[in-house]
Amino acid sequence: MDYISSLIPIILMIYKVILGLSVVLSTLLSIYTGIITRRLRNRMLVWSDTRHLRVPVFALILTALAFLTGSYHLYTENYRYLYYELAYLWIGINWGVTYRWMSKRYITDHGIVKNVLVPSQTISWTQIIDYVERTFPQHSEYTFLYQSRQPEELNVQRLTLEVPQKLDAKLKNIILYKLDRPFEMATQWPASKSPLR
Repeated sequence: MDYISSLIPIILMIYKVILGLSVVLSTLLSIYTGIITRRLRNRMLVWSDTRHLRVPVFALILTALAFLTGSYHLYTENYRYLYYELAYLWIGINWGVTYRWMSKRYITDHGIVKNVLVPSQTISWTQIIDYVERTFPQHSEYTFLYQSRQPEELNVQRLTLEVPQKLDAKLKNIILYKLDRPFEMATQWPASKSPLR
């Protein structure tokens, strides 16, 4: 029993260190994600992916519990756990903000941003070899086939985007300018003037 009691301060110290690191890391990740999204050049279209919830469930639960317990302890003037509650509240807020930025879809002049935290995964317009469009009552679905630049992946990859109906016309104009014109030029190139001859 004495041995277990002697471990409690060590366990609490480790817990505090982990909690403190989580606060720092969640803050840095939120700041980094915000900087990356702000630095995206020539953004042509931005929207929230309809397949994702607007707020992550676990982050919402964590933030709500931290807020409710913190409010209760403030009301009862019990400040013993306030540090922990503020830490969890801050982690939940950063989690939600980061998720919000990462769940957005960015269409730039260079291509489609697949993962905002990994700029190298951006799919340039020249990588796309074909696409299919499907229309639904509330949104449109675009499936793009593109050539991967990663040697460990298959050569042809697929990316599906769900676009809100109000932005569908704008995306169609971008695709018409970025993809349809090159596709048409490639298919209509006269055989006598083919660059392969």
